[in-house]
Amino acid sequence: TVGWKMPKNQLNNENEESATSPPHRHDESVDATGVTKGRDEELSLKNKTGPKLEMPINPKPSPLTLELEEARKAMEEADLVREEKHLDMEEAQSRFIVAQGEYSDANQEYEMNKQLCYELELKQHCQWNHMYNLLLEYKETYGDTLVPHRRDDYHALGRWVANQRVFYKMHLGGKTGHIRPSRIEALNRIGFCWNLNDHRWNLAFERCKKAIEEKNGDANEIYDKTIRTWTDTNQKQYMNFIQGLPNQMTKERIKKLDEIGLVSFF
Repeated sequence: TVGWKMPKNQLNNENEESATSPPHRHDESVDATGVTKGRDEELSLKNKTGPKLEMPINPKPSPLTLELEEARKAMEEADLVREEKHLDMEEAQSRFIVAQGEYSDANQEYEMNKQLCYELELKQHCQWNHMYNLLLEYKETYGDTLVPHRRDDYHALGRWVANQRVFYKMHLGGKTGHIRPSRIEALNRIGFCWNLNDHRWNLAFERCKKAIEEKNGDANEIYDKTIRTWTDTNQKQYMNFIQGLPNQMTKERIKKLDEIGLVSFF
């Protein structure tokens, strides 16, 4: 029997369709519905992720961003000023070191010339220098500058010494025209006693200190009448000092009394 043959015109049409249709992708397969599986999966993925968001080309900065930019700009400007001031400070420190050395040299020269002036003043022939030399002789003989002005042989010297104490007190009060600084220094060099009350207090303090040491630090064991009277007097002066009443107590005396345990004893 003779086999059936496709008409020539139909065969030509199918060949033309196959030539014009695009070839199938290797990663896609056609199911029964005629839809490719790869295309279906791509559409399903797009549905899951949602539409793609597009950012504006020139977004408007937020107030926080603007504030941050201003703060950064201010920080940069402050940093420039800081660096400038740091350089100024280093330069000032260098100038200070130089000036400090120059001041030290000038001060040393000043002190040297001052001492020379003081020494030359003491060599001048005047009444004050004459009495000062008499005081040097008295100290060499008796070991102190406590010249009694009631003794006939030292009456003039004693009065002169008393006047120097008065002049010095006036000097401390601002009336500096009664005694020169050079003369104050000359008297200080020989251990001149400017305040007799302080001198007497210090002598009594040393006696009390020695007595307390002999009693192993127990002030209650001191039975010397003179020392007991002195401690009683200082106790009263200390209490007046604490209460703001008139007294002769000073911070220096309180410090000394505390060193030997009398403040707690009071």
